[in-house]
Amino acid sequence: MLEFLVLSLPTAVYLVVRRRAPDAVSVMGLRAGSSGDYAWAAVIAAGLATVSWAVLTWGIDVDVHGAGMTGRITGVVSGVAVVLRAAGEEVFFRGFVTGLLARRLVSILGNLVQAVVFLLPHLLLLLVDVRLWPILPVQAVAGWLMGWLRLRHGSVLPAIGVHSVLNLVATLG
Repeated sequence: MLEFLVLSLPTAVYLVVRRRAPDAVSVMGLRAGSSGDYAWAAVIAAGLATVSWAVLTWGIDVDVHGAGMTGRITGVVSGVAVVLRAAGEEVFFRGFVTGLLARRLVSILGNLVQAVVFLLPHLLLLLVDVRLWPILPVQAVAGWLMGWLRLRHGSVLPAIGVHSVLNLVATLG
């Protein structure tokens, strides 16, 4: 819960500062989205979940559930925590970072930059165990695809769904 609040803080500050701007909410991607947005999200989530599951189960001989990593889901509360973490990251990376970059850069370049920014804190996985490196390309591609989804459809909610699925798969791997 704390991660969600901390990661959502820049978006909240932006919305307060720009409260009179008619496009402030849309710049942050805070709209519901259409059914087509969620169909794309389901396709992306299924593909990335399959790749993530394969990497976690066949490609890595490390227990990824220790040392600050998300542990196995043992109940509803831990499942909600996993989803809230994903939501917080999406509000920050796809809402705040992507929203601001898309206003200043060409969409393709802005999306690439936000994917790199998204990957940076995930590099800390290498401090847990360097054998976790196969997860990083999956996370880079996931960041880029969730950014594409957000830019194409204007909403962070489909990306929150994708990210939640990926985090849940990681806890089950």
